[in-house]
Amino acid sequence: MTKASVSVAQLERHGKEVFQLTPRQQIHQARLAEASRLLLEHELAITEIALRCGYTNHSAFSRQASALTERSPSPYRKTNRTPR
Repeated sequence: MTKASVSVAQLERHGKEVFQLTPRQQIHQARLAEASRLLLEHELAITEIALRCGYTNHSAFSRQASALTERSPSPYRKTNRTPR
């Protein structure tokens, strides 16, 4: 049992029913949304963006980003950034 008086499985099931995503997927989505913003608005190194968004290293961030966006961070930045 958790502090919410439901099991982890119940919490995930209820979260998915309400939001169509598990809590873990929501966290990944929020991290990647912030990473996307940083990639497009700043010249920060990919490793710095990964750390700021809660990833332990560049590799973990790149794998997660590639799985969800079908593009690794560098190509994503190059193709989606608007010229300044």
